[in-house]
Amino acid sequence: MSKFFWGLLCAGAVACATSAERGVFENDPAQPGGPAFGDQGDGGPGNGTSAACLVSTNPAKVQPASLLFQLDVSGSMNCPASDPTSASCAASPSSRWSVFRTTFEATLATLPDHDSVGLMHYPTGLGTFSGNATGCVPQNPDVPIGPLSTTRAQVGAALAARAPAGGTPTHDAVNVALKQLAAAQGNRFLVLATDGNATFCTGCDISCNTEALGADSDVMVADVAAAAKSGVRTFVIGVPGSQNFRGVLSRIAEAGGTKVSAGCSSAGPTFCHYDMTSAPDFGAALQAALAAIGGEALSCTYDVPKDDGTFDPGRVNVRLSSGGQETDMRRDRSRADGWDYSDDGKQVVLYGAACESAKKAIGGAVTLLYGCPTVVR
Repeated sequence: MSKFFWGLLCAGAVACATSAERGVFENDPAQPGGPAFGDQGDGGPGNGTSAACLVSTNPAKVQPASLLFQLDVSGSMNCPASDPTSASCAASPSSRWSVFRTTFEATLATLPDHDSVGLMHYPTGLGTFSGNATGCVPQNPDVPIGPLSTTRAQVGAALAARAPAGGTPTHDAVNVALKQLAAAQGNRFLVLATDGNATFCTGCDISCNTEALGADSDVMVADVAAAAKSGVRTFVIGVPGSQNFRGVLSRIAEAGGTKVSAGCSSAGPTFCHYDMTSAPDFGAALQAALAAIGGEALSCTYDVPKDDGTFDPGRVNVRLSSGGQETDMRRDRSRADGWDYSDDGKQVVLYGAACESAKKAIGGAVTLLYGCPTVVR
């Protein structure tokens, strides 16, 4: 490749600016142990940069999100959102389930096709299942986790087939869903949506008393926390009717690493999950929550190509292209705003405003630039 072409590449990269413009580099000669960064004697333009600074570019491969929705379709989901107390109602177009289904399908239409989505529901249906550890919750997904390009229509069909009935075995439902996600790929999320208190203890035990249900909820929170440590985060949507279960749902969201605000609390008044028990318009609140969950799940994690022996982690920069504009992001080891390597060094992760910019990018793409010293904050 000609030196003239190398010069054009370097001239086009913000990270390869002249020494007077460049800011702070990880491989800056002013830093102890940093290699010299200037005219390398290769016949280049001699302007304080290496003529062969930028040796290659590579479109970053995004890590897709895998979302598994576990939906409560107990009998109370037939009740309207305006009726927060009834446990059983006749099905109607204004029921919690009807509103949820319509809004959910509309939101799925807005998520990227490469994201993976699966669907589960609980309970199995009417009946008493005490002592049968698998009897009250389906053990297999209605729609296995897969790219939305193929599962979107399957999810719609599965939702149409559901008719609310039965009790609320939430702990078993959570455990079954977490087991499914343990084998999923990408950034993994459980989305639990429920409209009321759990009425079964784990193991589909419907005979447990209030004290036992409380203790079982504590174990459920611990199970969610353990899953979060293994990389599976849990979102929680509190459908109208769940007001008496808000403390537990809030704790699940916090343990699952998805609390909605820094100042939230399981004691309220601001809970850590998406609490819709007092929303004046359930449909609008649900749409906003699902959009927020979708935005949070959109990946800001990109694979680093396999090292062929020439990869230098101190000579990588990250560029975002959006709407015809290009922005070079700085590495931020504090992980507040910018990019950094994952703990194992195999991925580039965007944080803070840098991540939000990538999510909102119009026709956006993230590109990794190799060869120029990394620009840091």
